Amino acid sequence: MVKDDFVFLRKWVDYYGRQFGRSALHVVSHGGDPEIDRIADGCSVIRIPGGFDAGFDVRRWRFLSQLTGALLAYYRWVICGDVDEYVVADPATGRTLAGILATRDPGAVLTPVGIEVVHRADAEPDGIEPAILGPRRFGRFSTRYCKPCITSVPVRFSRGGHFANHATLTVVPELVLFHMKYCDRPLTIETLRRRAEAAASVDDPSRRASPLSSRWFGAPDMPAAELDAIAARPVGATFDLEERVRFMEATWESRGDGLFGFRKRVEHPLLEIPARFFGTI
Repeated sequence: MVKDDFVFLRKWVDYYGRQFGRSALHVVSHGGDPEIDRIADGCSVIRIPGGFDAGFDVRRWRFLSQLTGALLAYYRWVICGDVDEYVVADPATGRTLAGILATRDPGAVLTPVGIEVVHRADAEPDGIEPAILGPRRFGRFSTRYCKPCITSVPVRFSRGGHFANHATLTVVPELVLFHMKYCDRPLTIETLRRRAEAAASVDDPSRRASPLSSRWFGAPDMPAAELDAIAARPVGATFDLEERVRFMEATWESRGDGLFGFRKRVEHPLLEIPARFFGTI
């Protein structure tokens, strides 16, 4: 689902279009926009009413869960995610994303390993065209983005798609979900400013006990301060994913609400993304 995020939508359509062909991509246009139609030419564009209220996130993920289930009537696998999320097959495997999925038996929900890409603006002055990875070389492991986003069975996703009601964990270490929210400082600040403006339109701030994530709200200078604090952290973590996968498996449990997940872990030391990923996105 997308509204206004034209930079990431272009990247998303280009990346997944190379993997599966544009005709296999389904873009949900929140409010409808001719620029979305133009960027997503050749894709299926589903237009839904615009507007924003306290129930937006809950309604959005209910819709995406149901749409994912409907698409499984026609596809063996469906990847459900935001336009700033890209599931990438580790080039070390010598296989494509489509090739890896073709070897997997249906009946599963697959979880890639989540890496949140961070823009260290002082060390990375270049923009993110034509590629993000390469100009951006650093990130952090985060279980928030180890999402159960690849499914061959109908599921119910939580808000944000971080959890699902599928009891069996199947981590695929050769698949990495790169989350790009923080990949470009100016773009991040502008995107989060628009989000905060939308959230500010919801009722009176004193009555924000709403189902909206707290991350929608923030002071005007919060996005820049948050990004700069993350980017200033030392680089020292390794890209070896085996220990992270063991942590996910060891802490997997029912959340008590019909959903399953692992404990939260967001690493403070940054890691350097291996050069073999450069240019993939």
